[in-house]
Amino acid sequence: EPVRDAGRRWVDWFGRHRAILESDVIHGSSRRACGRWLDWVLHANPNLDTPGMLVVYNPTDQELVAELPLDLYYTGLEGIVEVTRDAGGPQQVRLDASGRTTLPVVMAPQAVAGFVFRRAD
Repeated sequence: EPVRDAGRRWVDWFGRHRAILESDVIHGSSRRACGRWLDWVLHANPNLDTPGMLVVYNPTDQELVAELPLDLYYTGLEGIVEVTRDAGGPQQVRLDASGRTTLPVVMAPQAVAGFVFRRAD
């Protein structure tokens, strides 16, 4: 992919998600970034239509599969929540009484993925 196309793709992605990406950040990994496992951050703002966005990065040269423990308390979401990965279809996850859940992810080598969290209708 030419550099200009990649740059345009990332600028467009940021523009679509600007409000949540400029909101508070919660670093989610239980360990320091080491280049051998997934690194992820959760953006949270209960005042937005998209109150949560998880951004996951796989720095390795191999596919990684994990169940990420998420605390969505600061998103203001409760009960059943809709989560959408990048341009994929929405799925639903259930939050416990404390706003926590686990999210299964499969990450391609050296990939970045965004997971958008919204109130389920």
